[in-house]
Amino acid sequence: MLRRRSAGALLRIALPLFGVGSACSGAGELPLDDGDSPPRLGQASELTPTSVQAPDVAALHTIAERPLSNGRLILARDDDGRGHFVMARNGADPLPIFCDDRLEGAWGLWVDDVDGDGNVEAVVALNKKARFDDRLANRLHVYSFERSQCVPAWRGTRLAGRFDAVATDPDDHGALLVHEWLSVTRHRVARYRWQGFGYRVDAVLWEGTGDAPVALVAELDFGPTPL
Repeated sequence: MLRRRSAGALLRIALPLFGVGSACSGAGELPLDDGDSPPRLGQASELTPTSVQAPDVAALHTIAERPLSNGRLILARDDDGRGHFVMARNGADPLPIFCDDRLEGAWGLWVDDVDGDGNVEAVVALNKKARFDDRLANRLHVYSFERSQCVPAWRGTRLAGRFDAVATDPDDHGALLVHEWLSVTRHRVARYRWQGFGYRVDAVLWEGTGDAPVALVAELDFGPTPL
């Protein structure tokens, strides 16, 4: 059984894994990308657990999990700090999904149909350095699922500010509610929206130097402080 570590309160999300309001049956098999073009979102015709380079699921530590129509998607880490996706279907043992990314520093997981195509993606928050930013900071990655594997759709270096809390909106696909710091003292709560490749600010809901309104931050999952 997975060993659980503390995580933020789960949002009440119940999106199907293979598409909103539908199952995977009947979906046609999709061709592989040619390797030169970035993977497209929503190409998951079939998401099944894989044992390729699979970790020992029983030895993993749960970071966060999200409910799906046919089970749960779990983000867990091994003793070396590498993150892993695990699929726990209803009535079946949890099994890993192969992901080439190491997902080191992962602390948050959300599921959302970011582009509204009927297929669910995983939004992952990580505290890590980036290729062109050697500061340890919170980053967002988005993964789609294709042929039993997770496929990186976007690896964000940072948002407009340095965020430390995130929530998705089950009634507004592609929207992301974020608490972020603009300076040491100034912070804000903003709604971001998926723009095909990454998120952009859609609206600033509050900004200031005092405490953010409780109503805006109550449903956010907080991670490491960025400052």
